[in-house]
Amino acid sequence: MKQNIKNFITKIQLDNNSYNEIISFYDKLENSNLDTEFLSIIDEYKDQYLDYQLLVNKLHEFEKKNNLNIYQFDLLFIICLFIKLENLYIKNNLPLNIYWNTAKDVKYKMIECQLVKHITGTFVINWFIQFFTLNRFGIGRLQYEITKAYFDYKDREISICSNDDAIAIHIPRTEEKLSIEMVNDSINQAVQFLKKDNSIIFKCESWLLYPKTVEMVGQ
Repeated sequence: MKQNIKNFITKIQLDNNSYNEIISFYDKLENSNLDTEFLSIIDEYKDQYLDYQLLVNKLHEFEKKNNLNIYQFDLLFIICLFIKLENLYIKNNLPLNIYWNTAKDVKYKMIECQLVKHITGTFVINWFIQFFTLNRFGIGRLQYEITKAYFDYKDREISICSNDDAIAIHIPRTEEKLSIEMVNDSINQAVQFLKKDNSIIFKCESWLLYPKTVEMVGQ
């Protein structure tokens, strides 16, 4: 597993310090003879129908029992699940370029943890569940989650019911600015990847759209 971890974090282009820290997390498990128990939790992830919360509960019991830092080993857990997720993409004939683009979120959430908690890890372990159940995908600069509309709307041309299938657009925090060209390119790719018929409902909820945000930071 260690070599797979090295390959994965190299592919998502982590900085050298973060790379070395993450490898040290796994070394700590090996040196304490805890790697077998840790990997047994990872091995319970076999398909998109996993009971993710059960796995997280087992992980946190394992971390608490062995006095392991929750942020650090939550991140290692996420990395290991992403390594297994690649095989699920292959099994379901999903494009691997979308897999690797989706995997970048591990880096984004790690950087958030470094900024907020001043430690290499993640503090949003439950955010990742939709990736592992094949319900959220990183396509271009944006992420797309298969969900329901959860609202009703009707005009002369469009009729939407709350129970209609929909795609929620998420704007991940990355290290680059978001341009309209990136948005258009991402949506065009997503239409090709996600559409099941001639129509598709996209929705986006964002703090960028919250009026109070404009009041605080300006246009």
